[in-house]
Amino acid sequence: MSDHGSPTTPRRTITRRQGLLVAAVLGSAGLLAACSSSSEPDAPTPTPSPTGAMDESAASERNLVTQYDQVIAALPTLAAALSPLRAQHADHLAALTGEPVAPASEQASAVAASGGPVTAKSAVRTLIAAERAAARPRIEARVAATGPGLARTLAFIAASEASHIPALKEVTT
Repeated sequence: MSDHGSPTTPRRTITRRQGLLVAAVLGSAGLLAACSSSSEPDAPTPTPSPTGAMDESAASERNLVTQYDQVIAALPTLAAALSPLRAQHADHLAALTGEPVAPASEQASAVAASGGPVTAKSAVRTLIAAERAAARPRIEARVAATGPGLARTLAFIAASEASHIPALKEVTT
């Protein structure tokens, strides 16, 4: 067959990371749809504004940075394992706000110590719970995002937070 002058389009390849991200988002959307117990259609929910999604995501990232700073200050032996994850959250916050985040050493001195002894296991469990809690709203905000740039940023942040969970599980094993 002849081409008849149709323009050729370059093939776009997807990286493994992008493929896994798409699979995770689609899988979670499918899981949510499959878990619905109601046969009646859901009432429409208000769509969050892009500014609201960015503000909520920034607040969540700020909270995660603070939690990592608290654990690193309380348990300096975990600093080597936790500092790269904390740095990623600082990068996420900077991407959302456009403002640089102070390095961990400066933040740790400003974080007040909590009362009572903290074990590495309990601290890491708390961080895992925080990562899980942060990843879910990022996926929902990404779906509601009106601009492709914000949707992409939120999707990458959600994937990063989800990838932190296995890394944290290895910290205390």
